[in-house]
Amino acid sequence: MSPAPPSIPHGLAFAGSDENAVVDGDFAVPENELQKALKSLREAGINIVAIHSHMIIEEPRIIFFHYWGRGSAQNLAQSIQKALPATAGTPAKPRPSEVRTSASVTRYVRIL
Repeated sequence: MSPAPPSIPHGLAFAGSDENAVVDGDFAVPENELQKALKSLREAGINIVAIHSHMIIEEPRIIFFHYWGRGSAQNLAQSIQKALPATAGTPAKPRPSEVRTSASVTRYVRIL
C-alpha cells in the first residue's frame, strides 16, 4: 500500500467584498485525514455541505467534501489554509499563489 496523498483542494471560489465574502469549494482527502480537515473548517465557522466518494475500490480511500462559508475574505482564506496542513500531517510550507476574492474586488487574498 502506498502512503496517503496530502489533501487536494479541487476547487475554490470567492465572491463578494473583502469585508463580506463567501467562499465555496471542495477538497479530496485520504479517508484517515477527513476528520482533521472537517474539524479545522468547522472550528472556523465554515460549513460542510457534502461528503462523498467518487471511486469504490481505491487504496488509499479518497473522500471528497464540499464546504461553504461567509466572512471576511482574509479570514476565510486563512481558515482554508489552516485546513490544508491539518490533513497533510506536516506544517504548511508557504507557496506563493493568489486567489482573487471576486471579479469586482481588486485585492487578492494569499492562501496557498
